[in-house]
Amino acid sequence: MGRDEAGVSNLGKVLNDPESLVLMSWYALNGEQIINDITTMYQNSLKKAKQEAYNKGLEDGKKGV
Repeated sequence: MGRDEAGVSNLGKVLNDPESLVLMSWYALNGEQIINDITTMYQNSLKKAKQEAYNKGLEDGKKGV
């Protein structure tokens, strides 16, 4: 946490910026849930893609492809 020439810390600058303060507040209230939701969605997408690839391979194997 450095300070500028006027002695103001980087955190102090962020806390004095309303837009940054709103973003930090939103993240504090919602960030963990959003990250969990994205992780779950990603894992489900991978699971679905793996199952579809398996099913296609199984069907191709039955057809002798």
